[in-house]
Amino acid sequence: MRDVVPDAVPCGLVELDDQGAIVGANEVFRAWTGTVSVAGRLLTDFIDSIDPQRGLAAGDIVFLKNDDGMRRPVLVEGPLGAGIAVVFDATHRQAVEDGLLQTHALVRRTQNRLQLVIDASIAFSAATTEEELGQLLAETAARAYAAEESMVFLSDDGRLRQVAGTYPFAELDVGELLSIPALRRGEVVKIAGAEEAYAVAAPLGRAFVSAGVHSIIASPIWHEDDVLGVFVCFFLHPRGFDEQASPLASALSGQAGQVITSLRLQRALEHAATHDETTSLPNRRFLEEQLQLHERVDGLTAIFFVDLDGFKHVNDGHGHAVGDRLLREVGARLRSIVRGDHVVARYGGDEFVVVAEVPDPDAAAEIAERIRIRLAERYESIPAHLPSRRASGSPSLTPRPRSAPTSSSGSPTRRCTRRRTREATGCRPRSLRPSEAPSAIWRADPLCSNSGIRRVVRRRPDPGPRPGRCPVWSVEAPAMGRFTYDATLSVDFDDRVLAHLQAVIGAKLRRGESFMFTWTDDVALGSGHTAVWLNPTSSISFKYFGNRSPALNRRWIEQLMMSANSTTGLQVVPEPNGDAKGSELETP
Repeated sequence: MRDVVPDAVPCGLVELDDQGAIVGANEVFRAWTGTVSVAGRLLTDFIDSIDPQRGLAAGDIVFLKNDDGMRRPVLVEGPLGAGIAVVFDATHRQAVEDGLLQTHALVRRTQNRLQLVIDASIAFSAATTEEELGQLLAETAARAYAAEESMVFLSDDGRLRQVAGTYPFAELDVGELLSIPALRRGEVVKIAGAEEAYAVAAPLGRAFVSAGVHSIIASPIWHEDDVLGVFVCFFLHPRGFDEQASPLASALSGQAGQVITSLRLQRALEHAATHDETTSLPNRRFLEEQLQLHERVDGLTAIFFVDLDGFKHVNDGHGHAVGDRLLREVGARLRSIVRGDHVVARYGGDEFVVVAEVPDPDAAAEIAERIRIRLAERYESIPAHLPSRRASGSPSLTPRPRSAPTSSSGSPTRRCTRRRTREATGCRPRSLRPSEAPSAIWRADPLCSNSGIRRVVRRRPDPGPRPGRCPVWSVEAPAMGRFTYDATLSVDFDDRVLAHLQAVIGAKLRRGESFMFTWTDDVALGSGHTAVWLNPTSSISFKYFGNRSPALNRRWIEQLMMSANSTTGLQVVPEPNGDAKGSELETP
């Protein structure tokens, strides 16, 4: 190299011949390459990372190799043929470019993760069950971290249950994994490699090795201050975690926690709307829905109405707290008698209803006997001398529509087998014989209570008596008005009684209210009770014997309305005694 004071400049200077071989180089270049004698060697021999397709271009950062294996980022300016090539140190520029690339990659990952959190929030909010949410969270977490396995645990009353995903550690109990101290403190846990796992706990390290797991990330599922569960991702490949891994896990956990809280609140509200607060049994509303379902399914259903005698003495003598304990114990006893798919409901006050699918009437009688025996046992909640040991009930058997034969006119033949069960201090309910089984459908009119009426007519096309079938009941009362329900069940009332019933029933139905209407059957039918469920869609009619509408007694209507608004429903009460003038309402 010619004498141009080449060692005075802070860059490498290289003189090349027309073949690209080095003729001479300054001290800086020789120091960077770690070679004293560079003459005769090609400049490209010292340069790494040249694109073989396009070669070395101006402005490219390449790496200058050193004999000790070090690589220095440099920028080469000048021809690679004959002439002078200038080699600049590009270490700082490379660091800046690397930083920019890393920042760009971080921005891209942040945008992707933000979009993932937004998408997860939308997907989570559409979940209708905790199991569905758990599956969505497991899938989202596995996709966000590129994990091979993921799983989700949710807490129910302090106990964790797995709702989604798979668990790869065959030799480590789930409880040991979830008992990691940091995780129990509500922190996100990241473990990269078996060595870190051993540092946390030796069993965890051994589980890493045996299952081929390289890394895990685990996060508590939380909402406000409540920990609702945990999700864990498992990596079967080497995996490190950047500074965004924990915030992403917290974001996913927070989104899931909000939805879980909302689902549990909704579930609690639904339970409160359909269950009794005192006994936690299904309430009247739930019972009505179940009875509607039973009407649409084939089979035989037994419905038992249970009323506790003497319950008022418990409340009056020992307070409502003792009464509530007694109700809860009665509910628990009823649940212990029937199968899990049967319905035990508190109808109101001291009244309970049991709905059970049975194969035949004998099975219904057996359930009734079990109820009587179980409820007659001693109650620890109340003193022995209080008269609260008795219960009365009215089971009815309800075959369901699709099994019903039809008459020649195409209408279903409707018959009923109903046997009263009076349980009062040791009275045994009467068994229902198979020969008395209903031969057609009977609309579920399950609940019975006291009222006063004249006669009852259940009508159907009568082909005549047949062996093994229940009798057809037909009682006529030509001097009476008639209330007809569903075109199949009629009961005769005096015109004056019927007019007051029409006023009360009409007012309730116009307000969209549903209620029970109960009356006492005629002695010819066994002096039992009949009850029908009236709602705005019920088919009912009022047929009067006379051609003049009776005047209405306001006080009587008020008493009937009070009865209709009670938990037992509408029952016929006697007209108030005394002169009704001034309290009567003329009917049009």
